[in-house]
Amino acid sequence: ILFVGLTTKGTFFLLVRLCQLRQVIGIFARIQTSYRMSNRQQITSDCTEKLRKHNRNNMVNSRQSNIKMITCIIYTITLLLSIYPISVCSFAPSSFGAAHVSLNAMSTSTSLQMSRSTATPTEEMSPFQLRMLKLVQNDKKRVVDKKQRRTRPSNIPSNIQVVCTLDEYKNVVGLEKEKIVVVRFYASWCKSCQAMRPFFYRAAAKYPNVSFVEVPVTEKNAHLHQGLGVPSVPFGHIYHPEAGLVEEQKISKKFFPQFEQILETYVNGVCELPEGAVETPYNVIDVTEQ
Repeated sequence: ILFVGLTTKGTFFLLVRLCQLRQVIGIFARIQTSYRMSNRQQITSDCTEKLRKHNRNNMVNSRQSNIKMITCIIYTITLLLSIYPISVCSFAPSSFGAAHVSLNAMSTSTSLQMSRSTATPTEEMSPFQLRMLKLVQNDKKRVVDKKQRRTRPSNIPSNIQVVCTLDEYKNVVGLEKEKIVVVRFYASWCKSCQAMRPFFYRAAAKYPNVSFVEVPVTEKNAHLHQGLGVPSVPFGHIYHPEAGLVEEQKISKKFFPQFEQILETYVNGVCELPEGAVETPYNVIDVTEQ
């Protein structure tokens, strides 16, 4: 009986202790749950705030892009209207606002615009039209300058003539009885001819008493080059008023200094003879070599 009583009493106290421990565990569990909930709420609020900021930035960027796009569209429409003015006479209601454009009015306004562009700037023209007018005029000047540069340079000596036909060649070269005549046969498409042209002009400026003639290769005077035995271009002839054709050779950039040296001997009337030399100081060039 005593053992049973003691055991029952111990069991009772053990149950009491277990109940108290369960309550303590429940309290700790509630505290932990509330702590986790507070952390979740904090994280959720932070994510929500970041999402709001991101959406706000996207809206601002989209507004700015829309404003830029609208500005570009307005500028483009203004530019087109200033260049091609269109007169809208009426709108067809059945076509949901499609404009009926008058072609006569458009042509008239375009002609007026062109006449204004060709005329001198006035106060009636807008700043944009004045700028466009200046650009067009500058472009025209550039085109004219390029054409002038391509045709002939402005610093051509006065003793240079251009011969294109056989009759002109006879009159300018064959009938010349007072001056030495230097002829340059060339082609407009020949790069070597273009490279030696400044040297030819420089020689013409150096010898103003010598007549320099240029003969371009064309379809009309092809027989002239064949008859004179011109094998290639650039090619040069030297005519003396008393002896006729005295020299003929290639006058590319490589051989032109020697050609000019030979010309100098005819102009001065003497040939330099180095001491002890008995042969010609000039390199003999085969004119038939292509």
